Amino acid sequence: MVRLSRTPHRQPRTYYFPSNMSFSLLTSLYRHQFELILSSLLLEYSFHSQLATTNGPRIL
Repeated sequence: MVRLSRTPHRQPRTYYFPSNMSFSLLTSLYRHQFELILSSLLLEYSFHSQLATTNGPRIL
């Protein structure tokens, strides 16, 4: 009967960038995500400020 070892010989996963291309792709992806979040926040802020100006000054 073969005993299975409870500790597998597997190192923690490390990610290597094979070239500068994938790194630039990743940074552009993160930048796009950041722009999306920033634009949505800006849109929400402008919407709230518009609400505040139309319905009188109030804290939202």
